[in-house]
Amino acid sequence: MPSHGHTHNFMSWTSHLKCKICKTLYDDYVHRPMILLECGHTICHMCSSAMGKKEGKIICPDDKTNMALNRVAPNLTLLQMLKRICTVCERIFGEELKEEPTEKKYFCNKCLDLLNRRKDEVKRNIWAKIAVIQKKNSEAVEAIQVRTLCVT
Repeated sequence: MPSHGHTHNFMSWTSHLKCKICKTLYDDYVHRPMILLECGHTICHMCSSAMGKKEGKIICPDDKTNMALNRVAPNLTLLQMLKRICTVCERIFGEELKEEPTEKKYFCNKCLDLLNRRKDEVKRNIWAKIAVIQKKNSEAVEAIQVRTLCVT
């Protein structure tokens, strides 16, 4: 099978893993997939909550079915599938992926390593900036002390 066709099928399939309203990849937290019990379609918890507050009901973005706010439930099957899809590269894996607790998302080893390297780089940059500020502060304190000595 040509890789272009495979990519196209994969991209079509992964579009079902994103909320139809906000286009965000579902997760097990804010964008938790919620199945609309009247029609069977799925949107994220954030969008269903926002729509419920604004409209007083939920309207399916696919078929415009109206339903009461209590006619949604977590899409548990989709949640299990999401644990096998890397949040960054969106590749599918045979086993559950590692959840990064501070990110609350699932990552393959390659993307998790990249994320950790970026975090380390950000930490190094922050510490370098702190060192520059501390040096400027100590130079300013020395200058004040010198001026104080000259005045007295």
